[in-house]
Amino acid sequence: MVLIAALLLPLSNLAPTAEAQISDLSETEQSNVEKAIEEMKKLADKIRNNRPSYSEKLFLRDFDAAMKNLESLLEAGKIKSVHGLNQKPAIYRENHGSSNRPNYIEQAPIGAYCIKGFNQVKDTNGEWQDCPPGTIIIDSKILDPGRGKLGENLDDEEIWKLLWSLADILLHEKYHEIVLNKQIAVVQKSYTSKKPPKGKNETWRWWVLPEETREKKLDDARKKAVKKRPHLQVYNEQIKLVKKHKKALEDEKKTLKKDRKKNEDSIEELDRKLKWLEDRINTLGHSRNKGAGAMFDDYLHNESCTLPSTSGDDMVSLHVLFPGGYWQMGLWLQQGNSTFHNVTEFGFLDEVEVLEPMPANPTTFLVMEEDIFTGLSVQPESCNFTAWAVEEGEIQVLNSTDAITNYVPSLVNFSFQGEFQHMPFLEVEFSIHDSTGAKIFEVSQAENVGHYDLLLPPGDYTLRSSATAAGFSVPLQAGTQFDSRGYNSVEVVVAYVGFVEWGVIGTSMILLGMLLSRSYKRFMNWRNSVT
Repeated sequence: MVLIAALLLPLSNLAPTAEAQISDLSETEQSNVEKAIEEMKKLADKIRNNRPSYSEKLFLRDFDAAMKNLESLLEAGKIKSVHGLNQKPAIYRENHGSSNRPNYIEQAPIGAYCIKGFNQVKDTNGEWQDCPPGTIIIDSKILDPGRGKLGENLDDEEIWKLLWSLADILLHEKYHEIVLNKQIAVVQKSYTSKKPPKGKNETWRWWVLPEETREKKLDDARKKAVKKRPHLQVYNEQIKLVKKHKKALEDEKKTLKKDRKKNEDSIEELDRKLKWLEDRINTLGHSRNKGAGAMFDDYLHNESCTLPSTSGDDMVSLHVLFPGGYWQMGLWLQQGNSTFHNVTEFGFLDEVEVLEPMPANPTTFLVMEEDIFTGLSVQPESCNFTAWAVEEGEIQVLNSTDAITNYVPSLVNFSFQGEFQHMPFLEVEFSIHDSTGAKIFEVSQAENVGHYDLLLPPGDYTLRSSATAAGFSVPLQAGTQFDSRGYNSVEVVVAYVGFVEWGVIGTSMILLGMLLSRSYKRFMNWRNSVT
């Protein structure tokens, strides 16, 4: 017994094994993440089941892919909980240096996307441990605000707010991964330029770079893609979700207002939710603008780059395109510093929202895709990347507002007017087709038509109509063509002009009666005007 005690004594004096702060989701946390994803999918289904417009279809395409990937991450156990991630003193840090010369910066985020050699979290002994690559980590207070009692001490509205906070945070972190993967593709694309930037030779070509050099450039882009500098694109994805959610609730409120007295309580609840969503959009917008300022300060000073066709003092208008929309940023350069760097206009889901005016008339106009814009702060050699993008036409340098319409979507208003009384067995449909003939919008008489705003990319479109009866479709009009770059309003007026009535009289020898039947036929006149 003495011998056994002697052997066990040293073991009992050993320090306990350190436990990682990063842990698998608890049963409650798992359930909350599942509910948040389910809420986002329900929102997508609402859009899908309500005849989505062109921009909404593009939104759904990317959104559905993100939801599917989030579900895969959850199933694979790659969404983790960290208790105290958002607290100070910080238990989280990022390597803003290199693997050879690390430069760790401690932070206290709500969530993070982990990549190799970049993120670390302290274990319970205070030792820094690497965050598992390809994992989303989120503070446990966001994943389970009620500490396993969500629903027991919170009302339905509070639960709704917590679930939707979790939902857009999940989307935010997911888009860090999406942006990272896109930027990796841009790295390789930019090194296959037909004409290397000035001062470069054939060593600029991706395929002739040494493998070690290629991997270093990719690693550099990976780390930059999850830093705060490229947050603008990620925040915009988060804002898109909240905006679409807000629009869905506004549509629901319109329906309830048809019987305001009966739905008074529900309308008041919706008003509170709409206020919360509006505040959320404003908070995210502030963070987005702050991130844009940090991005350009780094681009102009640390990288010592200049934007195309700019000097030390310019008011630059940047139009940045994404599938189904765009956003405009004003960048005021004064003595080489960006003194104004805010998103001034946001075109998305068939709305154009002017957020704030430009502080001065622009002197330079730039148009680019969102991935190229993010590349200004993510790509390994920012100045050379900018030169490549201009050379390849990835950045369009323009000299007037009029020229922008050739690249940026326009908001076109369609007004369908007239008497659309129901015609038995007959369904009239109006549709808009792009230059390939693909139908991008449709509305039928049963919906009582009305006014519709569509955010359309520059191009030629055709407005058509048809009548369907007993499974057969007959064109009512060959089609009116219009160019979205030249018009902001398309009006269709369908006028009821009268009816023809006739009687059929028959005599029955048996009944000695008279049978009178009447049928009605309605004609429609078209008046299409493009203004």
